[in-house]
Amino acid sequence: MKVKVLDFTREMPTFCEIFERRNLCAHTDLVVSKRYITNCLKYGLKEDEIQKIDKKINVDPKYLSETTAIIVEYGIIISHIIWRAIFKSDEEQIAAADKLLLAHAAMISRSGRHELAERLLFLGYCKFKPSSDLLKREMIIGRAKALIMLDKLDDAQKIINEHDWTSSNTRMRIYRQAILGEEAGIEDLIKISKMENSITLDEYASSPAFSNLSLSPTFSSMLRSVFGAADQAGADLKSIFHNMYPDGDNNPAGKAAVKQKLPTNGRSSKIDIDAEAIVDASNKIMEAKLKVTARRSRKSSGNKG
Repeated sequence: MKVKVLDFTREMPTFCEIFERRNLCAHTDLVVSKRYITNCLKYGLKEDEIQKIDKKINVDPKYLSETTAIIVEYGIIISHIIWRAIFKSDEEQIAAADKLLLAHAAMISRSGRHELAERLLFLGYCKFKPSSDLLKREMIIGRAKALIMLDKLDDAQKIINEHDWTSSNTRMRIYRQAILGEEAGIEDLIKISKMENSITLDEYASSPAFSNLSLSPTFSSMLRSVFGAADQAGADLKSIFHNMYPDGDNNPAGKAAVKQKLPTNGRSSKIDIDAEAIVDASNKIMEAKLKVTARRSRKSSGNKG
């Protein structure tokens, strides 16, 4: 089985440098060696990006943070590719792989790594074919939310406008209108959503997708009308929005508050992640790997005989 990771990932030279630097840490006390320079050049790094021989290099918090993001990205993508390759004819397993990718992206975004979350979701529906239209649209919405957190509202609106949402479910249509800043007709959708329990008041208050509408008195009034004062344990929507955007949407402090107020539990996706199915799929992957290894071993032994 060939896995073309380069088709899905970025910064392969940087990825390879990470492992070369790891070798320096293990064998030379981080003193640059000739092998480090040779391999980094071979992987595509430029000379001015590589430290000189015999110079000691650092592994500081900034480097660790950046490299961790790259390693996490590669790990998620490789596991996703392998999962899809082994179970390419099993629709349930492909759906489980897509759901796990969504869950990973949501978790990563909640940790503040919005750029990585955006990139994973881009791969999820642009490089792969999602198992269902609903999962594809969850990925699009998730990517748009990550772009908003990166202060790229125009880009978020652009990817929303690239797709037709008329046949989507209520939750998806609300998110589409919120990201585009369209208030017309959204109150009826909010009422339907409340009956379906597809979007909670807390989600309206905390999701970056609603930042485009959150300061609108009309939108706030809509939510009060639909949810009522007693709903959500008497949540004061005006207070929630004031805490989320204390100095307005154009103020950096307000945007920082949005990032700090994101929920730390739960999932942004309403699609349930079946933990047992994921564990079962992981076991099947290992079984498949063992079978392939055994088959190759038998074939090799036969050729020798």
